[in-house]
Amino acid sequence: MQNPLGAAALLAIRNRLNCWYAQHKVARELQALDPSEAQRILQDVGLSMSDMPAITKPHAGPSVLLPQRLETVGLDPLYLKIEQSSVYRDLEQACMRCTSWRRCARDLARGDAQTGLEHYCSNAQTIDALLTDRNPEAH
Repeated sequence: MQNPLGAAALLAIRNRLNCWYAQHKVARELQALDPSEAQRILQDVGLSMSDMPAITKPHAGPSVLLPQRLETVGLDPLYLKIEQSSVYRDLEQACMRCTSWRRCARDLARGDAQTGLEHYCSNAQTIDALLTDRNPEAH
């Protein structure tokens, strides 16, 4: 009989490795381009050449931590990604530039989304606005 916790941990590791590989593949492809072509591509997605360090040294924030933080506070990341794509892209970009992603990962592993929103999360105001828009009588 297979341990379900072991299987879940293995799946989580596999997903993280797949994410890491995909991010590094994109970074390598961008670095191989002519600088003017790379700049054009980055501008198409709302980024600039100054964002290259964050793109070429990615972390799990935008792909793992951001959705987890949104779910923890009661927001549906898939819904936001589809229905409010520009807001979600802004959230991803802020998360990509974040230097507190390790702290964020630790807080979220403990189930604590509030500490980040109060102290270091650069997306705190946007998340608060999304929560307020969703439930205006709560504020």
